[in-house]
Amino acid sequence: FGYTNYSWRAARLLLRQLAPLAMESDRPLPLIEAALDSLRIAKVIAPGMTTLEQVVWHAQRRAERLVRQLIDAPLTAEQRAAVDALLVTASSRSRFRGTTPLQWLRVPPGTPSGPQLVHLLERITFLQALHLPPLTPRLHDNRVRQLARQGGRTGAQPLAKLPAARRMALLVPHLHELQQDLVDLALDMFDDVWVEVMRKGAAEQDQQVADHAPDLNVQVVILTAVAEAFLRAEANQLDPWLTVYAAVPKELLVATVAQANALTRPIDFDYLDLVEPKFVPLRQPLFHLHHTLQFQSFRRRDPALLALAHVVRLAQHKQRVTSITTRLGRTTIHAPLGHVTERWRRHVLDGTTIHPNHYEAAAFDQLRAGLRSGDIAVTESRRYRPFASYLLPRDHWDQLCTSGASRLAITTDAHAYLAERAEQIHTQLTALQADLGPASGLTVAVDGTLSLARLEAAVPPTAKLVSQRLYRLTPRMDLVDVLREVNLWTGFLDCATHQTTGLPLTADELLPVLAALMASGLNIGMSAMAKASSFSERQLDWAADWFLHDAALQAMLVRLDNFILHQPLSQVWGDGTRSSSDGLRVRLGVQAANADRNREHFDDSRGITIYLHLADIGPPFRQRVISTNESEAWYVIDGLCNHETEFNIQEHATDTGGSSEHVFGMCALLGFRFTPRLAAPLGRQLWTIGTPPSYGPLDPLLKGRVSTRLITAHWEEIKHVAGSIRHGASPASVLMRKLAAYPRQNQVAQALAEVGKVEQTLHLIEWFHDETYRRRVEVRLDRHEGANALGRALFFGRRGIMRDRAFQDQMHRASCLVLLMASVIAWNTVYLTDAIETLRGQNVDIPDALLPHIAPLGRRHINLLGRYSFKAPIYGLAQRRPLRTGTVVELDEPPDEDGDGSEGYW
Repeated sequence: FGYTNYSWRAARLLLRQLAPLAMESDRPLPLIEAALDSLRIAKVIAPGMTTLEQVVWHAQRRAERLVRQLIDAPLTAEQRAAVDALLVTASSRSRFRGTTPLQWLRVPPGTPSGPQLVHLLERITFLQALHLPPLTPRLHDNRVRQLARQGGRTGAQPLAKLPAARRMALLVPHLHELQQDLVDLALDMFDDVWVEVMRKGAAEQDQQVADHAPDLNVQVVILTAVAEAFLRAEANQLDPWLTVYAAVPKELLVATVAQANALTRPIDFDYLDLVEPKFVPLRQPLFHLHHTLQFQSFRRRDPALLALAHVVRLAQHKQRVTSITTRLGRTTIHAPLGHVTERWRRHVLDGTTIHPNHYEAAAFDQLRAGLRSGDIAVTESRRYRPFASYLLPRDHWDQLCTSGASRLAITTDAHAYLAERAEQIHTQLTALQADLGPASGLTVAVDGTLSLARLEAAVPPTAKLVSQRLYRLTPRMDLVDVLREVNLWTGFLDCATHQTTGLPLTADELLPVLAALMASGLNIGMSAMAKASSFSERQLDWAADWFLHDAALQAMLVRLDNFILHQPLSQVWGDGTRSSSDGLRVRLGVQAANADRNREHFDDSRGITIYLHLADIGPPFRQRVISTNESEAWYVIDGLCNHETEFNIQEHATDTGGSSEHVFGMCALLGFRFTPRLAAPLGRQLWTIGTPPSYGPLDPLLKGRVSTRLITAHWEEIKHVAGSIRHGASPASVLMRKLAAYPRQNQVAQALAEVGKVEQTLHLIEWFHDETYRRRVEVRLDRHEGANALGRALFFGRRGIMRDRAFQDQMHRASCLVLLMASVIAWNTVYLTDAIETLRGQNVDIPDALLPHIAPLGRRHINLLGRYSFKAPIYGLAQRRPLRTGTVVELDEPPDEDGDGSEGYW
C-alpha cells in the first residue's frame, strides 16, 4: 500500500512540521492530532502513543524555549530592571500606597466618570514610560494571549520567585495585553461618559418641561386666546388690536410673551444647549485622553482631530477658541469648522464669534463617532486599531487560498455564489407559493394580507407527568456529592493543574479546588464557603489562584461536555451538531466599567450579561461576559469557532438580539447555518438577486434587490475577513464589532451585509414554509431558557448579585457557574437513564417519543444550601463560649466580601 515504518527521519520531519503549531499553543491534544494527520498523509505507520507523546513533548519544549528567547532577547538591561521593579512593594508614601506597581496597574476601574478616566490614563502613561519593545511577529497571537492570561492570573510574589526568562515570558506579554486592555477601557469609558453627558442633557430638558408644564399650559391658553381674537377680528372686519386687548390685556400679553421666551425650548426640541454644564467638568479628562493616546485618521484631514489640534495649539499660548480667526504673533490662523455639524452650528457660531465650550464639545462628539465608525483608530488599542491589522497578512492568505487551505465553506467566485443562491431563492419561493395555506402556516386573507399561524404546543400532556415521575426516582443529593460523583465518572478535576508547573493534584488535595469552584459558581464567596466547610479561606484562595485558571476551567468544561455527548440518553436530544446562544442577565452590586443600566432587566440598577452557547444536548460549551447594552450578535461566531469540544456545530439559533445581516453572511462563509427566531418576520424584507418574476400573493414581501455589484467587487475581501476569523488571526467579536460600526460608505461592511441579506432571505422563506423548521428553532431556544433558569438557581449567593469589578474576575465567576451547570446536567443525564430503565423494568410504558421532552435541567432534588447541624453543644448565659484568640484585629480592616453588614456595623 505504499506505507513505510516510523523512523528517526520521520521523527525529525514530524518535529519540523509540529514546530509552527507548537508555537501557536501549548495544548498537547491538537499537536497529537496534527502529528497523526501528518503521518497519515506521508503514509508512515504511526508509532505507539507513548512515542508520539514524546515527539510532541519535544516539540513543546523547543517551542517554549524559542518563545522565551523571542520575548527576552529584545529587552535591554534597563527594561528588565523596570519590569522587575513592578514586583517590588512600594512605600506607603508613593502613589502605589503600599502595594506593588503591578497590583496598582491591575486595579479594575469603577463606574465611568471623569476621575476614573484620569486614573486609567495614569496607568496607560506609566506603561508607556516603560518603553517595552513590540512583540515580534514571529510570536503567534494565540500564544501571546495564553502567556498574557497566565501572567495576569499570577500574583506579584509568585512571579518574583520564577526564573528570569520565565518571568519575562509571562510579564512582558501580560504588560502588552494590559496596556491594550487599559486603552480599550479608556476609549470605552470615553464613549460611556459622553453618552451619559447627552443622556443628562436630554433628562434635564424633560425635567424642565415637566416642572414648568402648568406655566406652559397657562401661556398656551393665553396665546391661543390672542390668536383666536386676531382671527375673529379678521373675520368680522374689526380693529385687530382692540379685539386682542379686549380678550387679553396688553400687560398680561407682554408678561406672557416674556415668560414663554424664558421657558420654551428650541423648535426642534434639541438639548445641546444644556450639555455645556455637563461637559465643563469633563473637559480636562477628555483633553488628557487626547494627549495620552495616538489617534490615527484614515482620512487625509479628519475634522475632529484638526479641531482638537487647534484647541491644543491655542492652549499653549493660554488662549481658547473664541473667534473664527485668531492672531498668534504675526500669524493669523483660522479655526477648523469641518466638525461643526448642522446640529451644533447654532450653538458654536454666532457670526464670527465661537463659543469655546460648544466648539470643543462638538469636536469630541465627532471624535467619538469616528472611533465608533472606524474612521479613527488608536494603534495601542486592541479594538480600535486599523481594520487591516486584524486580518491575516495578504500574502499568507493568498497562499492559503492557492493551496486550498482557506477552511471556508464557500470557495467559489462571487458569480457562482450568486447564481446558486438565486436559483435557491426562486425554487423556495415557488414552492412556498404552491403550498400557501394551513399546511405551511402562511395564509393569505381576502384583502391579500399575509399571516403566519402560531405554533401549537407539541409537547404531549403526559410528558410533564413522566418527567416528574422520573425525577422522583433520582436520588436526593447535596451539590457537593453531585460534583464528586461526576468527577469520579469523568475526572474533570484532573484538568485543574498547577498554573506554573502544570502538575495535577491528588484525590484528597482536589477537595479545596472543588470547594473553591463551588464558592465562585454559587456566588457565595470564599469567606462564606470557609465558614460552611472544613477548609480555611486561605486554602480556598490558594486553590482558586493556582488551579482554577482560565485554561483549567476551559479544559474541565470540555471534558464534561464530551462526557454528556457520549451518553446514550443524550442522543434523543441531539447529536451535538446544533446549538443556541442567549444572555443570562446578572445584577452588579459594585461600580464596574462594563456595567450598564437597563430598566428592562435591572430596574434602576446596573448589570452585565453572561452570553452562553448551549449544545442541543443541554450543556453549555462557551461563555462570555458582555455589557448588557452591547449587541449580542457580535459574540455569536466567537462561540462557534472557538471551542474544543467534540461538538460538530452546523446549525445555530438565537433570538432577535443575536442576529444581524453581518452574522448571516459570516455564518454562511464559515459553514454554519444561522437560524435565528426573528421578531415580526412578516415585517422583514425578502431580497432577490436580479429582477424577480411575480410570485402572486408573496410579491408584497419582495421589497428589494441585493446589490450584486457590491458583492462581486468586494468578494475576495469578504473572504479574507472570514478567513482571518477561521484561522484565529483576531477574535470574531472584534471584527464583527468593527464591521457593525462602520458607516454605510464602507464598501466591505456593506458588501458583507448584502451577502447577509441573501442568507436571511433563504432563512425567512424556509421559516414561512416549514413548520418543522420553526418548531426546531423554538424548541432549542425554549431549552436555552430552561438552562438560564438553572444558572439563576445556582447563582443564588448574595441574592444573585455579582460583586466583581474586574472583567477577568467576572469571567472567572461565570466560568465556574457554567461548570456547575454542566456537572448538574451530566449527573441528571446519567440518573435519568437509570430511572427510565427502572420504570421500563417495572413494565411502565415510557414511549421513546416522550424522551426528547425530558430535559436534564431538573434541580429540585439537589440541595444547594448545605446542611445545618442541630446537635452541636450549646452554652447558657452562666457559661458562655470563649472568644477567639490569636487573631490580630486591624482597625482599618476592610469589610467582609459579602458586603452586607454582616461584620457588625451599619
